[in-house]
Amino acid sequence: MAGGASAIIGYGLTGRSLSRWLTLENESFKIFDSDPALSIRNSHKGMIEVLHVTAGWSAKNWEEALDGVVRLYLSPGVSLDSPAVRIARDQEIPVLTDLDLFNENIKKKPVIGVTGTNGKSTVVALIGHLLEMSGFSVAIGGNYGKPALDLLDEKADIYVLELSSFQLEKIQNLNLHTSVFLNFSDDHLDYHVSRASYLDAKRRIFDFSDRKVFYRQDKATFPDKEGLGAISFGFGNPSESESWGVRENQSDYCILRGSEEMCLVPKAYLGGRVHYLLNILAALASIYPFNSAARFESIESFEGLRHRFELVNEVNGVRFINDSKATNVSATEAALRNFESKEQVILILGGDAKGVDLSILEMSISKKVLGLVILALDPAPLLELGRRCGIETFATISMEEAVKEAYRLVNTSADAKNVILSPACASFDLFTDYQERGRSFEAAVKKLSEIG
Repeated sequence: MAGGASAIIGYGLTGRSLSRWLTLENESFKIFDSDPALSIRNSHKGMIEVLHVTAGWSAKNWEEALDGVVRLYLSPGVSLDSPAVRIARDQEIPVLTDLDLFNENIKKKPVIGVTGTNGKSTVVALIGHLLEMSGFSVAIGGNYGKPALDLLDEKADIYVLELSSFQLEKIQNLNLHTSVFLNFSDDHLDYHVSRASYLDAKRRIFDFSDRKVFYRQDKATFPDKEGLGAISFGFGNPSESESWGVRENQSDYCILRGSEEMCLVPKAYLGGRVHYLLNILAALASIYPFNSAARFESIESFEGLRHRFELVNEVNGVRFINDSKATNVSATEAALRNFESKEQVILILGGDAKGVDLSILEMSISKKVLGLVILALDPAPLLELGRRCGIETFATISMEEAVKEAYRLVNTSADAKNVILSPACASFDLFTDYQERGRSFEAAVKKLSEIG
């Protein structure tokens, strides 16, 4: 960039994506990262300077480091309260994200943005699938899949972005054709500190579009102003002509847009996952301007994403379900609602709670769970939860032992028996991510099945 260099804070997926883009644009930049292993990295242009930032960096260090910088790009996990951001604002340096740069370069292509505490990745993938089935070329990314700037290499008619609260709180400019707010519950309070701050970040998605899709059974997702451009989805009959709902029949669910019947979703397809109807409604509401015909065949052909209420195996009549992506309380509560009252459920729970009080799970566990296995470095709070629920509880740091113990807790006289990994927590205490945790669960179930 003429007249000065850009700076990138954080050299994770987003930082590397920004680095690639700026290199291709022949712009000067430097990178700040706390990893001491990063010093100098090669690029096809030459050498990239990576400066090691320590916790002891003072305001003076940052003033010197940002001298001559004309744009500061933040990775999603960098706090807006960090000294670097304060110094940049004092010096009137624009503080931006990769999404701001993406927005400058999309050439007026339509973008659908999706946020929410749960279900974002599934809905983004489903939207992309339905649009592709309608003949569009679609690029999917953001917080899910590829970083946004990497999508610009693809020849897309429409972009679909998953947007996290970490991203939304920092974006300055993003022109969305449609914004979608799926649901809201406590999460990431270790970062956002308060529920109100977390919600404010999520609600910023509505600042970037006129067409706003929200969940009418969750007031937290409502736009400030309903009316023109506000489209709701949810259970029951929608009262507005452009909003979406669902009516239950004996063997299926009828998807509605206003009073119009759009398509039928067989109950057999859902397999008890009634909450998945909300994902379908949100996706159909999002794509309606591009495809006004809803077809179950297109929905049915969507294979879904891994580690989301996924049946792994059945061992001697016990179903093992991998729901490792349930990284917060509301996701685990939704998973437990999938089981009928007569079904037996053994729950594997635990990890990094991200500042959220897991005791709010007590009601759901008391209603549906007959045994609790805690997989966590710090099991004490969850052991107390199991005691209060009056159910047998076991703690371990081994996934293999957790699966064996869950299998042992099953009451062999029950008709429907289920063991579900639905942790309500992030995986970072014992695993690198929820995928590794899910794969570990699958491997442990496979070993158990081989033993018999």
